[in-house]
Amino acid sequence: MLTRLYQPIKKDVPHEPGEFFELRKVPHTVLKRSRKLAAKEGHETARDLGPEIVKAFASDDEDQKKGARKLIEERRYEPDQFDTTELLLAGVASWSYDAKVSKLSIDDLDEETAEWAKREVIALTKPPTKEEEKKAPGNSTTPSMEMVPPLKSG
Repeated sequence: MLTRLYQPIKKDVPHEPGEFFELRKVPHTVLKRSRKLAAKEGHETARDLGPEIVKAFASDDEDQKKGARKLIEERRYEPDQFDTTELLLAGVASWSYDAKVSKLSIDDLDEETAEWAKREVIALTKPPTKEEEKKAPGNSTTPSMEMVPPLKSG
C-alpha cells in the first residue's frame, strides 16, 4: 500500500493539554534512512547486541538461532533504532503549534514531545506481528487507517 494514501491521524499530546499532532505512516525508504542515520550517531544496531548473538548464529543449536533472530526482530522497531528528526519530518503532517513543521522546528521540540511523537509514528508504521495478525478481526490486509479517496480525473 502506498503510504501517501493514508489520512494523517490526529493525536493529542498527552503531556501538553490542548496541543496535537497529525501523524502519518512513513514509507520504508524513510525507515531505512532513519535507521542508517541512527547507526551513524552510534545507536545500537543488531550487530552491536553482543557476542551472545554472534555465538548463537554460529551455533548448531536451532533454538539459539531462533531466539537470536527473534531478539533482532523485536529490536527492529525500538525507538532508539531511528533518527528522531528524519522520522518526524516524514511522519508529522501538521501540529497545533504556531511554527510550521520543518527540520528546524522539529529540532526545537523538547525531548519528551519528540520521543512521544517518534513512538507514535513508529506505532503507526510498524507492520503487525504474526500474533497481532492472528488476533485481528477480518482480513489482516485491511488498512487500519482511513485512506484518502482517489482523485477524480476530468
